[in-house]
Amino acid sequence: MLSEMGLDMAGQYAKSLMGYWGGKFNFTYLFVVCDRAEQECPLFPFSIYRLD
Repeated sequence: MLSEMGLDMAGQYAKSLMGYWGGKFNFTYLFVVCDRAEQECPLFPFSIYRLD
C-alpha cells in the first residue's frame, strides 16, 4: 500500500522506544494506539501532546 503511494519502505523496521527514552529526543505528539499501550506505555515527559 505504501509503495502504491510512492513510499519506499525497504530497510525499515520497528524500533524500540528505549532508544528514544532518556530525553535524547523531544516529541511534539505521542500517539497511543490501543488500550493496552495506554496502560503499559511509560510516561513521556518530553512530549507536548498525548493522543489516545
